[in-house]
Amino acid sequence: RPLDKDFWVCFLVDHASNQLGIISQANGQKTIFATGIGRNFEVLSPEEILFVHKISEVRWMLKTYHLKSRKMSEWAVMPQGCEDFILNANGRIFCTSEGKIMRLDRPNARWKTVADLEPLG
Repeated sequence: RPLDKDFWVCFLVDHASNQLGIISQANGQKTIFATGIGRNFEVLSPEEILFVHKISEVRWMLKTYHLKSRKMSEWAVMPQGCEDFILNANGRIFCTSEGKIMRLDRPNARWKTVADLEPLG
């Protein structure tokens, strides 16, 4: 996905653990900033990328990577077994877990259930 006119954010899947990196369009130079990642990411701005970092088998964190500082910030622990999320047009973050649609309450770093689909089968 384009980050700006010169750089791309890309999954690198040719390793045992999926990686996320910045690739230069001009020369193909790679800068890897995370390994053991979930299956999607979002570019919040040309300076910030949102992704799921699989820290261990049971602890997965929603994080941002800041390009200028090259530092990560933790936003929230993902619900058990959830490595995917979506960012809607209003900037809200949603995921699903155990038949529930959940929204991130950003100030409290907690997931709140917005719909329970489990009774539907």
